[in-house]
Parts: sequence; structure tokens; C-alpha cells
Amino acid sequence: MSSTKTFKKQSPRNKSLQLSQHTQIFSKMRRLLTASLSTLQGNPPFSTSFILRALSYVHSKDAMAEDRSGPISTFAQRAKSALSLFQHSFSLFTRPEAKNGTLQRQLRMYTAFSIQVLRHLQLLSDSCVGKNLAGLAASLAEVNIGEPGNLIFIHLLQRGAFHLMIRQTQDKAKAKLKMITILANLFTRERLPHWFQIDDKNSYPSEARNLIFLTGLPSEMEGLLKEYNDVAVNLYQKFMAASSSDHNLIAPEFAVGRQETKNLFVNDELVSPVFEGYSHDSSFMPVIDFDQRDHRGRKIWYNAFAVAFYVHESRQKLLTVNRIRVSLMWYLLHDFIVSTFFSLGL
Repeated sequence: MSSTKTFKKQSPRNKSLQLSQHTQIFSKMRRLLTASLSTLQGNPPFSTSFILRALSYVHSKDAMAEDRSGPISTFAQRAKSALSLFQHSFSLFTRPEAKNGTLQRQLRMYTAFSIQVLRHLQLLSDSCVGKNLAGLAASLAEVNIGEPGNLIFIHLLQRGAFHLMIRQTQDKAKAKLKMITILANLFTRERLPHWFQIDDKNSYPSEARNLIFLTGLPSEMEGLLKEYNDVAVNLYQKFMAASSSDHNLIAPEFAVGRQETKNLFVNDELVSPVFEGYSHDSSFMPVIDFDQRDHRGRKIWYNAFAVAFYVHESRQKLLTVNRIRVSLMWYLLHDFIVSTFFSLGL
């Protein structure tokens, strides 16, 4: 081992053996060879778009060998790989909800829910093969903040919302700004610092209000967003109820006093009334709530940095007005630009 692991001489103080002007650091080699693996933490990106991409992979074309002698990736092999990924989620080995089988049932029902949502959006056939705009939805999901914006974008596109908006907006410059604002609402979720309050005119320059606060989708698209959210939330509640042991969404101790479940998974609850063992993850719900509130009931505002940069193209203003850190600025802009290119087919 020592003959193969050689390091260039750096300092006489660090060497333990020197042969032919090469220094071998045995203590460092020992630490590298005997160190334990780091403890893995985290969960797979279980989301509706993740399942769409997995199904797209399964139904992709067979990869052929270089000599064209035969396929090196068949449908059966890809299906087995995807099934193994679904059945051996990392969370099943780390979450306490997996001990009694609740999490296993929840993930199975979540997969069925995702397929139903994708079928509703006409992105999957009855045999779970991607169709229509499935490729666009999967591509948009590759961006850091891809879901649920990608699914809502598909819904708006299918309903002709963008064509109607462009026809109703005669000024091309205004139409472009409106389009950027819509995409910013769908594909950026950077929260403003808590001291930014739209009612407090002293917390921000008054002339830059629309370049600081994301004010949501245009009024003509709010109805379509509500339509999509209602379908997704209703389906999610039904499938999650099916994953409980007694097929009831609400725990027995809350069943008497609570009847309204419309915003159950949309709003944060101080004490969750959902059945015991339910594992909540915000990424599970492919919806956007533009009237989101914090624990004090204050509206949560998101940063309009993408709109601001489109208008003034100033890095300095993003730093001083929008309060975007330099270390984060270009990553956020990159993700937004990539999602914009995919959305507009550029």
C-alpha cells in the first residue's frame, strides 16, 4: 500500500518516511482508510414530477450497444430499477412512521395520487406512458424550484391562458413584463425578509414596490389556479385517507369538532388533526398558495428579484433593494432563466 500511495514532499515536519524525494504520510493514509462513512441524512425527492420523470425513464427507448449487437438497457431492466427505487425509499429506513407500515402505505398512495394528477393534466396515458406536454413538464422539473410551477404552467397552457393574455395586451413591452411576472410567480419562491411589509411604506422604496413584492398571478388566471389547486388538494386528501389504517383522514380525537378539511394540507396547523403516523412534507403537495400566512397570521411575501432584474438589469439593486445575497444571486437568476427558456421553448 505504501508503495502506491506517494505524495510530493511538502514540509519536513509532515513526513514520516522519505524515499527518493517522495514523502509518504502514513498517519493521513490510515485515517482515510479506516475512517467510517459519513451518516447519510435526507430523503429522496418524492414528488409528482419525480414520478413523472421515473415513468419517462422506464418508457424511454432501449439503449443499444456500440456494435449494435443488442440492447444494453431494456424496458424490463428500467422498470425493475424504478420499482426498486420506489420500494426502497431512504425514508423507510430512517423515519419512525415506517415501523408500523404507515409510511409504506402513504408512499404507495402518494404514487397513485401523482399518477392521477398527471392523468388529469393529460400528461400520462392509461398505461402510464408520457404524452402531450409530459416532456416539457419533466424538463421544467429539473430546475431547483420546478414543482409545482411546472404542473400549474402546463394547466394554464392547456386552458389557453397565455394566448388570451397576449391577445388582450396590445403593448408588447407590457405583455413581456406580464409574462415574466407570471413565470416569476411560478418558478421563484425566495421569501422576503420579515421586515418587508407591503403596508409599511418605510420598509421599502415606494417607487420599487412592484419590483420587490411578488403580488401573485393576474386576476384572469386566479380562477384557473384555484381550479387546479382544488383538484389536487381534493385528490390528495382522498388518497391520504386511504393510507390510514381506518381509511379516515382525521384522527378520532379531532373527528367530532372538525368538519372543514378544504385547506387541511395547505395551511400550517399548530396541532395537526391528521391521523397518527402521517408523514407531512411540503413537497408532497403540488400546489401554490399565493395567500400563504405565517404563524402570526401575516401574509408571506416573496421576492420579485426576477422581475426587478428584467426591468433594471442591475446587480447592485438586487443587493441593496431586493436584499439578495451575492452568494445566492446568480444561482437564483440561473434557475429562473433556465425555467424561462424551457417554458418559452427557447
